[in-house]
Amino acid sequence: MLVAPLNWGMGHATRLVPVLHQGHKLGFGIYVLGGLPLTGFLQDVCPYVQIIDDGFAPIKWKMKRNHFIDYPLLAMSMMIRSLREHRMVMQLNRKYQFNLILSDNRYGVYSNKAPSILMTHQFQLMLPFGWKWMEPVVNKLLRVRYRKFDEIWIPDSVEQSLAGQLSLSGMNHMNTRFIGPLSRYMLVDEQPFPAHFDVLVLLSGPEPTRTQWRLELEKLFMHSTYRVCFAENTKGGKRTFVTGRSFQYLYNGTGGELKGLIKNSPLVISRAGYSSVMDFAMLGKPALLVPTPGQTEQLYLASWLAKHPLFTLVASADLTLATVKNAINRHLVPPPIDSGKKWKELLERERKKHDGEAHQPTGSNL
Repeated sequence: MLVAPLNWGMGHATRLVPVLHQGHKLGFGIYVLGGLPLTGFLQDVCPYVQIIDDGFAPIKWKMKRNHFIDYPLLAMSMMIRSLREHRMVMQLNRKYQFNLILSDNRYGVYSNKAPSILMTHQFQLMLPFGWKWMEPVVNKLLRVRYRKFDEIWIPDSVEQSLAGQLSLSGMNHMNTRFIGPLSRYMLVDEQPFPAHFDVLVLLSGPEPTRTQWRLELEKLFMHSTYRVCFAENTKGGKRTFVTGRSFQYLYNGTGGELKGLIKNSPLVISRAGYSSVMDFAMLGKPALLVPTPGQTEQLYLASWLAKHPLFTLVASADLTLATVKNAINRHLVPPPIDSGKKWKELLERERKKHDGEAHQPTGSNL
């Protein structure tokens, strides 16, 4: 089984953890195609995986006010990357003969020689102002890419949709399967942390935007009385807890540590990435979400989740200590979230299909 997460922040890797564990439990040999820091994280939490370095650098995203030029350049870069990764997958499949390929938002990771599945919560892309007129064309081209895959797995549910039209637009597509939200915290027990904080900041997303945001938040909290911890995954992959002059920093914390910190911190501040949204929903944890400027997916999620009982939404430019205080004082009631078992059932189906093919007699016409 080949699994390939998109190297855009850590979310595409973290949400794959329960799928990888279930695949291993079912007897799949699992190869992960990617690069640091994603592969380092997955090898740490899923030691049974075998890593195949794809040679690609992490996708970068700069925080700018005008993205009119940036978007087509990014689209062109990802298109070229998609063609290269498809050639790579074809070569790898000849060598390993995969019985299943699972791509998380990588449109070149498929093969006509093996069942290929695309996992994405963005069945429909939303373009920024200035490029809205191109949306019908882009999404039509995207559906052509979808035909390369045997199925599209959407980590959302129709009844309790967290992604709104990003995912619900795939309801009537013939090969989509809504598999329910995914979170790595499904599988880990909460661990106590030796320190307590008023605010936990989960840093995520591509560089250099992630570091720029950390610097902005450090400036915001520098002269406050809040005890603040910044948590993030880094390229080195070693777990480190550092006490600075004004803040604490947790690098590459374990799943149990982070689960405990998220649940017990009065306030969690995070980007509005979909994997983070699924984590908070599964834990029933209120959070202050700050969409990454220029990322239309996060801006849409912010508008969709604005009335959700778990989330407080604020633009990056409007984040103040008063906003933080109001978010801490809100008393939100978490709604129940049903993660479902659809993704487990689909993996079991693929395992049985492979077992059945392996035991077919020679010369069978089945």
